[in-house]
Amino acid sequence: MRLVMNARLVVPGKLDGMGWYSYEIGRRLCAALPDVEHHWLFDRQVDASLVPEGVRPYVVGPPARHPVLWHVWHQFRVPGMLRKLGAGVYLSPDGFIPLTTSVPTIAVLHDIAFEREATHTRMSAGRYYRWMFPKCARRATALVTVSEDARQDIVSTYGIPTEHIDVVPNGVRDVFRLRTNQDRLMVRDRLNEGRPYILFVGTVQPRKNLVRLVEAYSMAVEQHGIDLDFVIVGGKGWRDESLRDACLASTSSHRIRFVGYVTDDVMSDWYAAAEFLAFVPLFEGFGVPIIEAFASGIPVLSSNRPPMTSIGKDAVFYVDPESVSEIAEGIATLARSESLRRSLAERGHREARLYTWDASTAAMASIIRRLAPLSGA
Repeated sequence: MRLVMNARLVVPGKLDGMGWYSYEIGRRLCAALPDVEHHWLFDRQVDASLVPEGVRPYVVGPPARHPVLWHVWHQFRVPGMLRKLGAGVYLSPDGFIPLTTSVPTIAVLHDIAFEREATHTRMSAGRYYRWMFPKCARRATALVTVSEDARQDIVSTYGIPTEHIDVVPNGVRDVFRLRTNQDRLMVRDRLNEGRPYILFVGTVQPRKNLVRLVEAYSMAVEQHGIDLDFVIVGGKGWRDESLRDACLASTSSHRIRFVGYVTDDVMSDWYAAAEFLAFVPLFEGFGVPIIEAFASGIPVLSSNRPPMTSIGKDAVFYVDPESVSEIAEGIATLARSESLRRSLAERGHREARLYTWDASTAAMASIIRRLAPLSGA
C-alpha cells in the first residue's frame, strides 16, 4: 500500500505548529508502517535534511503560498499525483484534500479559529478557509483534529457527528527537556545578558492576544514592581500594528524583546531559562507552547478557556485573556512566588508525559490501517 502525505508545510526555517505535526508524525509513520511505501508531496525544492530515510519525495508545482495557488495545488495538481503514484491513502496534515479524488483521504483540521473572528486569520486566507474547510471536512474519508475541545467545536459548527472525528494530539519534541539550575543560568547569561524574563512563544498574530499581554506586562512592572524582561519568540504573522503601538506606549518598552523565529535548539534554551511562559490566546485548537513549557520544567500562565484548561489541568495559573488587569495580576503572582512556580512546574512536567509523538503516530497509523481496505490496497 502506498501512503502519500502532503508535506507542503515541511519547510526549513519556517516550521510552525502544522509543519512540525506533519514532520513528526510523517517520519515516525515510516517505522510504524514498515510494510507501506511512504511518498511525500512538496510544493517547492525539497530540503534533504527534512526527508526521513524511507520516504520518497516529489516536488509538485506551483509553490502554494496564496489561496488561489492553494486551490490550484490541492484541487488540480495533487489529484494527478495520487493517480500517478497509485496512492492507497492520502494524508493531509494541513486539512486540505482534493474534493474529486477517489483515494481515501485523511484531513487534519487543527482548529477553526477562522470561523470565530475575521482577525484570527489574514483576510484572503480566512475567506478561503471558510469556503473550503467545511467542504474538506465533510468530504474526507477520515477527519482528524488535535484535541477533544477542537473536535466538539467542529461538531457544533459543521454538524459532523462526533464519532466521525478522530483526535490525534500534538506531541512534545525531545529537544524540550529539564535542565539543571546551573545550565539555566548559563543559558540566561548567553541569551539575555543574565536578566530573568517572562517568555511568550508563538506566531505574532491577533488571536495570540499579544497586545493585551504587553499591556498587562507593563502594568505588572509599573503597579506591582516586577523585575523581569518580556521576551517574545516566534515568526511574524499579520496585523501587528496594534502590537507595535502597545510596545511604543509602554514605559517598559526597553525590556520587551522580539527575538523572531529561531531554531529548535535555541527555542529549547529560551524555554529552559525562562521564569515562566505567558501564553494567553483568545482561541487555540491545542496550545503547543503549554506542553513544551511543561517538558522544559517551567510554569505556565494561560487563558482560562479550553483547550488550554483541558491540556493544562491543575498545572497552569489561569487568567481571563480579555482582562488586562487579571493578566497583570497573574504575572505579578507568579513573579513573586517561587514556591508557586516550582509547584506548577512539577505538575506540568508530569502532564507533559501524556503527549508523545510516538503515541500520536500510533493513533494515526491505526486510522491509515482502517482506511487501507477502502482503497483495495
